[in-house]
Amino acid sequence: MSSVRRRGRRVRISLTLDEIAILLDLFGQIIVLLGHGDHPGEHADGTMPEPGERDDADIDTELLERLLDTPAEIEPPTDPVLRRLLPDGYRNDDNAAGEFRRLTEGSLRATKRSAVQRVVDDLTAAVAGSDHDGEVQLELKATDAEEWLPAFTDLRLALGTRIGVTEDVADELATVPPGTARHAELETYDWITWLQNAIVLAVLR
Repeated sequence: MSSVRRRGRRVRISLTLDEIAILLDLFGQIIVLLGHGDHPGEHADGTMPEPGERDDADIDTELLERLLDTPAEIEPPTDPVLRRLLPDGYRNDDNAAGEFRRLTEGSLRATKRSAVQRVVDDLTAAVAGSDHDGEVQLELKATDAEEWLPAFTDLRLALGTRIGVTEDVADELATVPPGTARHAELETYDWITWLQNAIVLAVLR
């Protein structure tokens, strides 16, 4: 069973192999979601194609966009999870929101992917270095553990949006029959919330 403890300047996080598998699966889905984009012409890693990868008629426009390092226009994502992860910068001004998205979405995607990848790399390395006895312990500097938190925030936003949680998630979890798919969803969300809060408290001690 997972636990989080502060040890001097370090944070010790203990997770079962099953818990790590859940985290790696969910974080992996976020990386894919942030990486593929809703935008045609963007590679999975968020980079723009080389000039030769498009039709000749598109080369001049593409080169101009690459020089400016911003696309001409970006439509808001249609996926509800991406809408939560990449919200509009302005609620009541479509033009300002569009311009803000055009200038910032690429870097925001990259920043979020990097934060999630950091956690994935740490978890993967911990599993590789363990004796696979059913539990894995990670020893992180408090500053490194703090860098996990944005990724967990995005994970909770993504999962909560996908499964439709509300502020009454604890009450719903208490009434949903165990063994059902809904109970498993809510239990996973509740556990991730607990894990993030435990890391926050350990970092602050």
